[in-house]
Amino acid sequence: MAAPLLGRKTVLGAKAETTPGTAESLTVAEAAFVAYDVAISPTVDMLHRPRQGGFGEHAAVAGPALGRASFRLDLAGAGSSGSPVPGWADTLLPGCGLVKTAAVTTNISAATAANPCVLTVASVSGIAVDDWVYIAGISGNMGTDVLNGRFHRVTTVNTGGSKITIDTNTTGKTYTSGGTVTRPAFFGPTTAPPEAAGSAAKTLTVGRWSDGRLATIHGAMGTLRLTCPTGRIVGIEFTFNGIYDRPVDSALVVPTWPTVVPPKFAGKLDLGGTAIKTANLTIDLGNEVVVREDANAAAGYCSAVVADRLVTGSMDPEAGLVAALPQVADWLDGTADTLFAQVGTTPGNIAAIAAPACQRTNVQDGERNRLAIDQIDFQCNPSADAGNDELRIYFL
Repeated sequence: MAAPLLGRKTVLGAKAETTPGTAESLTVAEAAFVAYDVAISPTVDMLHRPRQGGFGEHAAVAGPALGRASFRLDLAGAGSSGSPVPGWADTLLPGCGLVKTAAVTTNISAATAANPCVLTVASVSGIAVDDWVYIAGISGNMGTDVLNGRFHRVTTVNTGGSKITIDTNTTGKTYTSGGTVTRPAFFGPTTAPPEAAGSAAKTLTVGRWSDGRLATIHGAMGTLRLTCPTGRIVGIEFTFNGIYDRPVDSALVVPTWPTVVPPKFAGKLDLGGTAIKTANLTIDLGNEVVVREDANAAAGYCSAVVADRLVTGSMDPEAGLVAALPQVADWLDGTADTLFAQVGTTPGNIAAIAAPACQRTNVQDGERNRLAIDQIDFQCNPSADAGNDELRIYFL
């Protein structure tokens, strides 16, 4: 008697495709993901052929085979401050149209105590307005009290004077010496499809080993949803659409699992520069993914592409007086504010989520633990006409 296949014995594999739409072979090297609820689901339309001269039908024909991969990961870094970007991000995020910009670090030579603070640095190359930067190593109470070990938003950049202004009040503080500014590596959206010259977006081959059987999709692109419960692990729900491949028998692989313990959602959360107290934050990348028809391909489709994007989310901060927290007024006036959320506090395992123009789209009264809250829906807009900066995920 054949042994049953055990559903608990599943492993996720994913690999960027060298040629968009050409499936890659998955091996143990592409399976180092701590993933949950992994599923590969086919979508195949059966083409029916009604029988003539009576009831029933002639044999149906299976139409093009599409498929969907879905799974959940923990938001965590690589565990190394020298190379903090985790492997799962380098593989999966370009498949969602989020491409990486490398980190830059520069030395601080002076800091002007003021509101806002101005830093003189060795180079401003790679640092721009609305970037979030991390400061470390400053001596004096300016660093100890308000700058060191924290993220700060850049409000102006003076290229000629090698100065940057950060949205931080250092009035009355004292700068002594030293320190660095790091604009961490981040992933941000692109509209360039994988086939475009120079594009860093990728199509993926995604698979699920299930106790001796391997199911895959290829030519896939996807979207993601971040669920951030305060004081808990942040989950990332991925969904990829692509071309479904017939399952094959394949021995269950045993990868070297990542040992980094995912950080909790703690460290910093503010909206428009004001710290807010929320129990939950969700952000949906909102990619619209379509799979392209192609009569030249055996499957009838060649690959997926991200055709549109609308980043949305929700939060439930404690309510306050209108003078301090005018959430309804900001909603009705169409006001957009910066949003910044930090996950973790130890370099090498810090992730940060930033949006330069978070616009409230609905605000309703609510209650949590007998405290008044504002139930806020929002969308993330670009900060400039060039676009593609409505959401960033930093790793430090």
